[in-house]
Amino acid sequence: MNASQRRRRRQRRLQQRSDDKYRKLHRYIDFQQTFGFDALYQAARKCKRGVTWKNTVLNFDNRRAVNCWKLAQELEDGTYKKRAPIRFDISERGKLRHISVVSFRDRVVQRALCDNSLVPIVESQLIYDNAASLPKRGTSFARKRFELHYKRALGKWEHPYAVIFDCSNYFGSISSQRAFDMISTLYRSIARTGREKQDVERILTVLRIFVLDEPHLGLGNQTSQTMAIWYLNKVDHWCMSQGFYGRYMDDAYCFCKNREQAERVLAGYERRVNQLGLRLNKRKTRIVDCRTSQLTFLKRVYSVQDDGSILICMHHKALRASRRHARNLIRSYDGVHVGLRTVQDSWTSHESTLSGLTHRRGLCAREKAWYRRHCEMRKLAFHP
Repeated sequence: MNASQRRRRRQRRLQQRSDDKYRKLHRYIDFQQTFGFDALYQAARKCKRGVTWKNTVLNFDNRRAVNCWKLAQELEDGTYKKRAPIRFDISERGKLRHISVVSFRDRVVQRALCDNSLVPIVESQLIYDNAASLPKRGTSFARKRFELHYKRALGKWEHPYAVIFDCSNYFGSISSQRAFDMISTLYRSIARTGREKQDVERILTVLRIFVLDEPHLGLGNQTSQTMAIWYLNKVDHWCMSQGFYGRYMDDAYCFCKNREQAERVLAGYERRVNQLGLRLNKRKTRIVDCRTSQLTFLKRVYSVQDDGSILICMHHKALRASRRHARNLIRSYDGVHVGLRTVQDSWTSHESTLSGLTHRRGLCAREKAWYRRHCEMRKLAFHP
């Protein structure tokens, strides 16, 4: 095979990939399917779940059909404007986080955009082990994949090492303009016909309203969450070729054959994230011996026993935070805003979290007694 034949074969492969990509994604760049009345109506139903006690939600939901029809008309005419978001700060584990929350009316538009266009397109490009803000890919999924990769590394290599990555101020370091330009390139690569290109520009106009309202991606925004998991996509594909790799937002790991390879992966990862305007957290980013040291990932501590099994414990900070959240929730019980069902769901969630641990030593019984004691102090008719 000469050079000309190889070049033609490569062009055919690229064309085939482009055709497959178009057949899979072209339905997600339809403006009417994304922002039509039916799409907005379904988005409004999803947005009101769990927050029907709020006045803003009730006011919109009482005239849901009319409000969705007005939104559809504004989006169609190009006169839609986002209302000023509510901004506030919270302190989480000593970190000050800036939260930006859009109004319920704008949240309906944002939900329709993400569910019908942005999330399906972004998800099609992500690696399987990129877990965050995606359907059926929460913390439980990420922890299971971490445990599976840990076992595979121990079984495949004699002395494996793990690299734990963490980016400093992840959302606050991502340029909104740069993230928008990256996603715009992806959108425009899908469109082929003139109508599709026009629809793409109209969708990007709405997306621009939510993304470019601040210089950096903000917390509390569904579009920002989706853009954040997409931002390191090229780095993810590179890391997959180096070892067993996974990522949950800015927390990532890579199991390598030996320490030398782990050091090369760390250097390559840092160089690539620096090119994207990010910086690694030197305190949390480290290289760990998989057989002799403990690994911490998503508030779980993993270690290898003498018999080769993996011991999974809950991090002490996570346990304290869970108790603090439950105590505040029980104290806030008033039967209206915080009902008995909310307290029951809190315990059910906490109990399912504990069930994933392999090292409990009566932890479930102690936590159940703790819940029962605090419920009795508030005279709640709930006995876990």
